[in-house]
Amino acid sequence: MMKTKLPYKNLSVMIVDDSPMARCVVRTCLKELGVSIFEFRDGLPALEFLSARAGQVDLIILDNVMKQMNGDELCRKIRYDLKLKDLPVLFLSGSTDKKAITNLFKSGASDYLNKPFIPAEFIARIKVHLQRILLTKELKSNVHELKHLNKMKDELMAICSHDLRNPLNGVLGYAQLLLREEDIQGPNRKKVQEIQKSGNRLLALISSLLDSASAKSVSERLQFDLLDMNEVLQDAIDSLHSNAIRKGIIIDLCLEGPKPFNCSGDKSALSRILTNILSNGIKFSEKNSIIKISLIDLSQDLQIIFEDQGIGIPSSQMTSLFEKYTPASREGTDGEKSTGLGLSISKELISAMSGHIHVFSEEGVGTTFTVTLPTSLKRPNAN
Repeated sequence: MMKTKLPYKNLSVMIVDDSPMARCVVRTCLKELGVSIFEFRDGLPALEFLSARAGQVDLIILDNVMKQMNGDELCRKIRYDLKLKDLPVLFLSGSTDKKAITNLFKSGASDYLNKPFIPAEFIARIKVHLQRILLTKELKSNVHELKHLNKMKDELMAICSHDLRNPLNGVLGYAQLLLREEDIQGPNRKKVQEIQKSGNRLLALISSLLDSASAKSVSERLQFDLLDMNEVLQDAIDSLHSNAIRKGIIIDLCLEGPKPFNCSGDKSALSRILTNILSNGIKFSEKNSIIKISLIDLSQDLQIIFEDQGIGIPSSQMTSLFEKYTPASREGTDGEKSTGLGLSISKELISAMSGHIHVFSEEGVGTTFTVTLPTSLKRPNAN
């Protein structure tokens, strides 16, 4: 014969009542649910038990009037002395006085049921509390597991940062040295170039994954300063100058308004944002085209507008553009690989700096990204 499954067998209930008959009735009802039971005939020994082993009790059912310590006093001590704010306390009382019942809730009661009670109603009421307790325990367990997984992720990222990038940098360094050798020509030179090209792709992928994993923690560590956007933007342009030259792309910087172009933000995060967007522009621009970057001072805000003459983004992919590993990610015009992480990271950091990003694109014509940031010092958004 198959045994009936008892969903609450790992939970425990404390009964505190000076009436043996009342405790017997409650105990009989609780046995149907499979919970463990602790019984006390007065509030004082119940309090002593809770003081030593509070974690062993999930629910308390108690009478109010007892000899040494009444239920309302026990409840207050549970809430204020033992600091057990979330422990459910259900009163069983024969009193019908509304003021007395109100005082029970003031003492910290979670629920109330009149004596004598109908067993079916009592069990249904208890089940509600036990189910909530199970859900709370499950949520706490999930939170603990997530924290553990997050710690493992951080450890993995630390390993990736050192044990993957450093050896790869060595491979790329030696590939670059080989390409400087005059006697490496023809097919052998092409093979070394492929090694270098594949290594750069892998390094970009590893860096993007590490950036994605650390984006949230970085946004929590932002150091806000008043920055000269022209200077930060020029650094980003300089860092990608060789990529642009390789494809014959001209980067045209247009400044509209008084100088300097100040904005509020974190310099490192801002540099990452500008580099990501400009890198995308170069990657998806046609060869021998122009990328126009405009800085516009709007008094309270500063706008940075990136306009390229690239392949554009299909309208069907616009809604998922800022999602991680978005299906909108694809090869650049010169076969450059994309991880689909740069824009999602950029949006997170822009939001953390109280700014926003907007994109307009026409397939086959080009794409325009507009980043708007506050010009005065502000702290990150609360959400």
